[in-house]
Amino acid sequence: AELIAKTASEGRRVYVSDRFGIVESEIADKPGNLALFRPLSTSGDKPGQGDALVLSTYFPNDPPDVEQLDAARTNGAHVIVICPEGDLSEKADVAVLDGGVRENGVLSTQGSDRAFGPVSGIVHVLFMNMIQAETAAALVASGKKPTVLPAAYASGGRERLIEALREFSSRGL
Repeated sequence: AELIAKTASEGRRVYVSDRFGIVESEIADKPGNLALFRPLSTSGDKPGQGDALVLSTYFPNDPPDVEQLDAARTNGAHVIVICPEGDLSEKADVAVLDGGVRENGVLSTQGSDRAFGPVSGIVHVLFMNMIQAETAAALVASGKKPTVLPAAYASGGRERLIEALREFSSRGL
């Protein structure tokens, strides 16, 4: 959270990425979240010098994720990973280890040979929400007010969202 708060305070970008889109769709550009988290997959950007990439994955040694981390680091970005222990956690600036589970499912039924109802995405979103809360606390402690995206679907929400995005654009937080 300190790294993310520092990155945002310096006017740099903070991206969120995960191959399955679970974390990215729950955190980036969604009401109730900090505006500073940007979705990497739809931004068309590449993390650059001084930026931060939060990479969530369930495969700690998977080549596409390792390549994404390496590319971000080569461009001068800081990388935070949420994953099981492995190559990614060793290469990242910060690693939030999810403990890795042999079987991702938590539900079963008689006659089924394997548990179902995966929780890895839910766990990673929970980790991101905790990181988000700590980031907001770090920003506030440093005298900066982070922009929280309001719900556009609520009465008057569209106008509040437009104002929040303007505020974010002008302050970068």
